[in-house]
Amino acid sequence: MPAAPPSGATGSPQPADGLPPARSGPDGARPRVTAFDHATLVAGDLDRTRAFYGDLLGMSEVPRPAFSFGGLWFATAPGGPPALHIIESHGPGTPRPDADGPGSGPPGINEDGRPKQTRGPHLALRCDDPRAFEPLLDAAGVRFVRRATRRPDGATQVFVCDPDGHVIELCSAPT
Repeated sequence: MPAAPPSGATGSPQPADGLPPARSGPDGARPRVTAFDHATLVAGDLDRTRAFYGDLLGMSEVPRPAFSFGGLWFATAPGGPPALHIIESHGPGTPRPDADGPGSGPPGINEDGRPKQTRGPHLALRCDDPRAFEPLLDAAGVRFVRRATRRPDGATQVFVCDPDGHVIELCSAPT
């Protein structure tokens, strides 16, 4: 059952300035999510982040709009749609507190000394064989959360931390 509108709300919500009116789904049906678009992570050092996702993991950097803050966009294949948006840390409580807007907050997740976990917030990236990345990640000094293990569905998983402490899962397809 859909939630009731907020108290005092009447009629359809008004669009924000410059936005077209909201559309319903096909044939007036309830709107629905049609695809996963992207994930966003906050980074403290764009050069280190570019080296990790681009050089080490082989993702393709793709153009991004001219936002008022720094960042990078990556696709999983050359010319593909951007699946990973990186925002340079900015705003209150960061090394760039003077940036426009509300800011991004600090980079990383769970950076208060608690151990990183495989069952907490993480980004999963599909690859053919996550084990093949282990020597490259070792040579680059990347921190492992958990080395290669097999899930009950046959997929192989490797969990590492990116330069800002985000937990990244490299996983194969289930077998």
